[in-house]
Amino acid sequence: MTRLAITGGRGRLAPLVAQYFEGAGTEVHRFSRREDSEYRDLTRLTDPAVFSAYDAVIHCAWSTVPFTAEKHPQSGEEQDLPLLRSFLQAASGGNTLLVFLSTGAVYGNTGETPATESCPTAPLGHYARAKRAAEHLVEESGIRAAILRISNLLGEKSDPTRPQGILPRLIQAARHGETVTLWGDGHATKDYLHCQDFLAALRIIVEQQVTGMLNVAAGESVSLRELIRMVEDQTGRSICLTHEPHFPWDVSFSRLSNRKLCDATRWRPQLPIPQAVADCLAHTS
Repeated sequence: MTRLAITGGRGRLAPLVAQYFEGAGTEVHRFSRREDSEYRDLTRLTDPAVFSAYDAVIHCAWSTVPFTAEKHPQSGEEQDLPLLRSFLQAASGGNTLLVFLSTGAVYGNTGETPATESCPTAPLGHYARAKRAAEHLVEESGIRAAILRISNLLGEKSDPTRPQGILPRLIQAARHGETVTLWGDGHATKDYLHCQDFLAALRIIVEQQVTGMLNVAAGESVSLRELIRMVEDQTGRSICLTHEPHFPWDVSFSRLSNRKLCDATRWRPQLPIPQAVADCLAHTS
């Protein structure tokens, strides 16, 4: 049986990842900054003996999201990168696969041609810049690692009050007649991937012990206006919108290539964005 460690146990993605792998029969240990009966102390993984006891460590833990990183720009350097350095040191000389969750935002604004892993990076905000710095650390360490540049995930059960993820807020606004404030005019266009497709990709990467830099993305982009229309069509309700200036750190156009991951594995995105909207509707009260 595969033994898997997942960091960031109380975050947005880690619980979803843990539940998915547990459902597949994987032995999963969850790690968090606060230890209790469900979560192990994150610092345990800085011990080489503990780190090497796992087939893979999926590193989801991060102290900020893009919005909060602008308010706390030093968090990456003060918290996240030192922790990662400790993990890399613990992993040195071992055979455990480190799966580091990065972000497609490291490319900044892309052109119409989908960005590949060899394209230059131009992160706009503190969050993306810290993730890019983390990527450098992992690459320079020489350990066995998969660095995943993940696009915008949709379809999971999520909290509309969290400062990350527009879809739950759109759904709540449609259902309860609330107003959503958009950053910009709504024409921002990004790659959106169904969370179940992301989880399927993650499982294949762990099972096949795939290494290297990989975009995990749908390979096509949708504008925010299109996403709003999908929510309105599926709920049968209009969404009241207000606008604020677009934040300079937020990517306004992103298109990512998934060809490298598709060629390296049998993975292909299966679920279209309207299905992600439907699934999020089913999960959001």
